[in-house]
Amino acid sequence: MSVIETLIEQFEKGKKPKDLIKEGYAKSTVYEAYRRFKAREEAKKTPIVEVFKRLEEGKSLPKIVIETGLDPDKVKEIYNKWLELRKIDVNQPVVLKEIEELKEKLSNVGIEQLGEINKLLKALKGLYIIKCPTCGVILLVDKTRVRIGQTVRCYNNHTFALQKAHIIYE
Repeated sequence: MSVIETLIEQFEKGKKPKDLIKEGYAKSTVYEAYRRFKAREEAKKTPIVEVFKRLEEGKSLPKIVIETGLDPDKVKEIYNKWLELRKIDVNQPVVLKEIEELKEKLSNVGIEQLGEINKLLKALKGLYIIKCPTCGVILLVDKTRVRIGQTVRCYNNHTFALQKAHIIYE
């Protein structure tokens, strides 16, 4: 068992940080353990909110389990709910299926379909079409919410700084 876990157990038994510092534990270690202890206590009260917050901060699932003390299956279940919400949020990257439907429509273009294509292009003017450099997933991202250099996350939870090279359509 790590020192942090030992200290967390002491907090669970009612000890205070100053008591543990007096016992000889390093102040920084005690307060890190206390921060994790408090985070676990809070997560037990509102696990969905706590896991969502950490996912938005870009933390990995194992790190969330460590910080919150929640069951890994519970964290995975909450992660899947978070992922569903991210996919349907219009201000976030859209599902790859929509891109494939667009490709299919464009493959059989006729004169009568030019009006529909123009509507699509107007809708795309406010969006970047970008490709995740890690997994290759195609994303639509609102230009007003993301700028070059900002961190972007694909739905496979890869994060990267947006660069011109990632932009397929502007």
